[in-house]
Amino acid sequence: MTKKDLIRLVIKLMGVLALLNSLPALIGQFAFIAGSDDPKLILWPILILITTLALSALLIFCPDSIIRFFRLDKGFDDDQIKLDQLKSEKLISIAVLIIGGMFIVHSLAPLIIELGQKIYASVAEKDPFFPSFENTDNTRLYTNILQVLLGFFLITNYQRITHFLAKKSTDNESV
Repeated sequence: MTKKDLIRLVIKLMGVLALLNSLPALIGQFAFIAGSDDPKLILWPILILITTLALSALLIFCPDSIIRFFRLDKGFDDDQIKLDQLKSEKLISIAVLIIGGMFIVHSLAPLIIELGQKIYASVAEKDPFFPSFENTDNTRLYTNILQVLLGFFLITNYQRITHFLAKKSTDNESV
C-alpha cells in the first residue's frame, strides 16, 4: 500500500463520516420545518442538504484532487508503507492528518447550519414575513469555527507539527 492510497482511503472515510454526521442535524431541520405552515422554510434545509451531499461527494469521489490541492503526498521519504519498518515520524504525520481531517469533518456541517441560522435570523428581523429563531449565544458557532480552523491548520502544517513532535519525543528519550 502506498501512502497516497492510505491518504485517499482516509479522505473517503471522512466523506462517509461527514455524510453520516450531518444526517441527524438534517433530520432535525426537516422535523422543525414539518411543524411549520410556511413552505418557504423548506428551502434552507434543502440548501444544507445539497451542500452536505456535494461536500461528501467531493470527499468520496474526488480524493485525488484534494490530495493534489493540499499536497498531502509530498514530503514522504518513500512511497510505500512497510508496516515492519514504519518510523514514528510517519505515524505521527498520518495521525496529525487524520486528526485535522476529523476536526474539519466533525465541525463543518454544524458550522454551516449555525451560519445559516444567523443569516436567516438577520433576514427575519428585517422582514416580518420570515419567522425568527430564538436568540442564542454564539458559543457553538465560535467553537465550530475554531475547530474547522484548527483542522485546516493541522492539515496544512502537518510536516512542521510532525517534526516538532518527533523532536520532542527524541529529546524526552535522551533525558
